[in-house]
Amino acid sequence: MKWILILVLLVCPAIISFSQKVDLVRESVTFILDENHIAVSAELVYKNTSGFAVNQMLFVPMPLKREGMKRDTLVVHDMTDNRFIKEPRNQPAGLLFALAFEPNAQKKIRVCYTDDHNGTSFIYPLKMQADYWQGPLAYGSYTLKYDETKIVIDSTAFPADNTVKEAEETILTWKRSNFKPEREFEVWFHKK
Repeated sequence: MKWILILVLLVCPAIISFSQKVDLVRESVTFILDENHIAVSAELVYKNTSGFAVNQMLFVPMPLKREGMKRDTLVVHDMTDNRFIKEPRNQPAGLLFALAFEPNAQKKIRVCYTDDHNGTSFIYPLKMQADYWQGPLAYGSYTLKYDETKIVIDSTAFPADNTVKEAEETILTWKRSNFKPEREFEVWFHKK
């Protein structure tokens, strides 16, 4: 019994010191919709909530690639350290890559890509991301830009908080705090 107690006392501090706790705390995403593509630029802010330096494997959900649809110009940029993350592992449902965090530090990452769309809708996996991080997002900001002379928005999964029209460009915005979405961010539209 004493040996078990001694083993537990030795192992617990080691487990605690090597436990990795990084949270997604902020997301700011811009979508640019045209007749054939959806360009996505997401700024993601992660925070190491532990007092220890950690090397964390991060997962960024992305829309599943559909048959015949292409993804182009995928870029992952560590804005905090001003370096590009080369060859993130592109999985069917998203990206995997490792980041090193100092104790209690934040990092800002930009993920950019362009997808073909089916001509009637596109999805950003907001719920999948919230489910993966198992908690509400402290702050989320989403912007959709499109040319209303070429595209008509039929509906969105979440009602927009604001609409601005600048010449032929229309900008829809959504802002959320303590956000735990119950569905994916989806936009339905048609071409003029």
